[in-house]
Amino acid sequence: MRSRNKLLSLCVALTAFVLCSLCYARPAAAIPIFYQTGEDIFEAGPLPPPLDKDSKLAGGKAGYKCQVFGLFWAYMYWWDCHGVAFQGESYNSEPAVSAAVEKKYTQSSTQMSTWGAYGRFVIALALIGVVISRVLPKKKTD
Repeated sequence: MRSRNKLLSLCVALTAFVLCSLCYARPAAAIPIFYQTGEDIFEAGPLPPPLDKDSKLAGGKAGYKCQVFGLFWAYMYWWDCHGVAFQGESYNSEPAVSAAVEKKYTQSSTQMSTWGAYGRFVIALALIGVVISRVLPKKKTD
């Protein structure tokens, strides 16, 4: 548990450092921002019956396919999610498959990495910190 807390603290510190360093003005410098858009599939568990007996879906898993927007590998927002059976990059989203997956699993039961699910809060806090540091008046030293 301690190593997990240390790793989380390190991720927060690195994220804050990167975001703060990106906000300082540099003449004619481009600021790299890593973002992602499109579709992603989040695993929910094994295929529910009767899908687990289907030979076309053998070896597959149940999950949700969603439209996503992410920054720095953290999902900021996801929408338009529906149940699918998937294996690797291929998926089956027929209405019967979607209904069976959505009946067995809720969207909140999907498995996301800790950073993928909660990194948006760290990024938001770092951005709020940067904005506050820019807005607050600086002390003059004589």
